[in-house]
Amino acid sequence: MKNIFYYFFFLVLTVNAQNEATQWRFNNNSGLDFSTSPPTPTVGGPVAYNFCGASMADASGNLLFYSNGLDVFNNQNMVMANGNALGGTLSSQAALAIRQPGSANVYYLFSNNGFQGLKYAIVDMSLSAGQGSVVIKNQSLVPNIASQFTAVRHCNGIDSWIITHKLGTNEYDAFLLTSAGISTVPVISAGSLTVTSVTTDNGQMKASPDGQYIMLNCFSSGTEVSAFNTATGMVSNSLYLLNNVGSGCEFSSDGGKLYGVSSQSVILQWDLCVGTALDIIGSMDTIGVSSSTAYGIQLLQLGPDEKIYATHGNGFQNPSALGVINFPGVLGSGSNYNDLGQPLVPGSVGIGLPGFESHLLRAKFNYTAANSCATATFNMPSPGCKTNGVYNWNFGDPAS
Repeated sequence: MKNIFYYFFFLVLTVNAQNEATQWRFNNNSGLDFSTSPPTPTVGGPVAYNFCGASMADASGNLLFYSNGLDVFNNQNMVMANGNALGGTLSSQAALAIRQPGSANVYYLFSNNGFQGLKYAIVDMSLSAGQGSVVIKNQSLVPNIASQFTAVRHCNGIDSWIITHKLGTNEYDAFLLTSAGISTVPVISAGSLTVTSVTTDNGQMKASPDGQYIMLNCFSSGTEVSAFNTATGMVSNSLYLLNNVGSGCEFSSDGGKLYGVSSQSVILQWDLCVGTALDIIGSMDTIGVSSSTAYGIQLLQLGPDEKIYATHGNGFQNPSALGVINFPGVLGSGSNYNDLGQPLVPGSVGIGLPGFESHLLRAKFNYTAANSCATATFNMPSPGCKTNGVYNWNFGDPAS
């Protein structure tokens, strides 16, 4: 197990704002704009209670569309042309949007409907005067899946893996999205956790931003973390972490720390950097507890600011705020959880947040330059567990 969590890596970092994940829209008119720091609360559209779906911006951080898996809304908060009846259902991970490799305007929008499986629609943002139109919808990809799924960038840096989990089995299915479209023949591999039900095993599946690990948290069946091969789409070396009664899970931006919600009111942390499987299991620590008995902690989502946001839920007894893990890469209490740390527009927020393909949330390479441009300060992302590596940067001139 040790060599699964320690590996040599080569990482090419570019100065890329990764703005596609900066606009979050979720249920009951809630939203966040991450173009500011801290993010600015915004007003979203008329999406359904417990909406957990997709929210997509362009490279400049301008909102394009968002979806709850049932309908897709444009940036005017109106249902997009042909954007209704997408075949999804309200769940903890109801929708996910991924730009088609090689295209500037075409997006695959996946909708999860559990027993009815994962369906997809194709959105073309060049249509309807730039407001977008759904050109294909209700295309079935795989039947009978769990409520959790996620997406990871292929190691070629272009294509994407869409990863699902079959009900009643320990099977992961990974589908490859390329410029030619989505492959309907999955790469099949096995984990250690069997997902038994869409309802009682509601939860989240997340990938580390570098795509090397997959974490699955199910309400009644438990929590596991697995290695993921971004070249082959195979899941391997699954490690069962906890016999859980929780829902949300997430990685720190450097991939070194795991987080999971247990008993609906506690956030747990595991350290992937300690080496052996037993050490990882033994590193479990409580870093956050709900501040109120009226609502619990539900789902987790890494933000483009490298903080992790937590939703609250218990019917409509929700505060108009999200919990925030301010420093997810730090062990224990140093991660600094604030249960009501991010205000939202007034009103219930349910338990939903949008999800993203994991690479959009990877740790960033930042720099500041003096006015004369003669000097600059560089801030490289934390290497997490990676003890060897090379950072490359290109200043756009031949000498560099």
